[in-house]
Amino acid sequence: MPVVIPPMVRDQFIELYNNSNKVLYADSLYFAQLFGSNTASPNVSTGNFINDGSTLNLQYDWSKSYGNSKGAEANTKYVYPRTIFRIPGNGTQYPVQPGESLVLAATAVNHKAPYTNAGGTSVSINDPSLTVDLSNADFEFYLRDVIPNPLDSDVDNPGVPNLIVVDRLANRDLILDNPGREALIIFKTTADVTQYDRLAIPEYKTAADTIGRIRYLQLPVSGIIDAVQIQHATPSSRVPRRLVNSLDAGAFNVPAGQYSSQSMIRKTSVTVGSRKVLKDTNNSSEDFDYFDRANPRAFK
Repeated sequence: MPVVIPPMVRDQFIELYNNSNKVLYADSLYFAQLFGSNTASPNVSTGNFINDGSTLNLQYDWSKSYGNSKGAEANTKYVYPRTIFRIPGNGTQYPVQPGESLVLAATAVNHKAPYTNAGGTSVSINDPSLTVDLSNADFEFYLRDVIPNPLDSDVDNPGVPNLIVVDRLANRDLILDNPGREALIIFKTTADVTQYDRLAIPEYKTAADTIGRIRYLQLPVSGIIDAVQIQHATPSSRVPRRLVNSLDAGAFNVPAGQYSSQSMIRKTSVTVGSRKVLKDTNNSSEDFDYFDRANPRAFK
């Protein structure tokens, strides 16, 4: 008997849009999810959290992390990814025309249709109207060939190039936080990001404390091209921001919240000929709208 599942994480995707008037090359573009505290009201008396009323108020105070050499700038000029993926290419292999986009799919298949998972189990879809066809995605997040504990839902579409897994910590696929507690970035650099300093959260005060702990890459904000802060739909459940105002002065959430099939979409600012120019003021509260059902390559 087939397993019946609702769409949850395997149909998640990110769409990257060329908002300029010239051809851009996606080769070696990085996508990352940022790590941070999801504690809405942390115990600030420990000294492990920022408590100054700033943009990052109540977020981890990375300047207090063992081994930090950046001083207070550890909080303002660096971010701390929990996943990093890179688009492959030789520099000019993946051109993106003005007004066109790339879809990066967790799994590049038609999620409206039944499928057989990597464990050989036949899976039916409970309500195809809630999910999306990603079989024509441009890239996919595929981790089965690089991690020891892949998800059975992570199946490979051989016709879609896989993103390069740079750093994933504990993640087993592209898994966006369904309640919305995320900060996402895209960036470019010629540096080997795996050689950046790594810091454990500031709770661990000595070298011995950090043994066996997850250590997060200290990534300079100078290479960030775009950033988006996402929050929980319920105000009382929102968590400390992970992005300074210069990267994103606001935040967005879909109104119906998690598991609603709603998705974020940038608003169209103007149309130049046939090309849509999307709103990008570095304030997600103003720049985004939503679809009731995800719709890749569509506009609002």
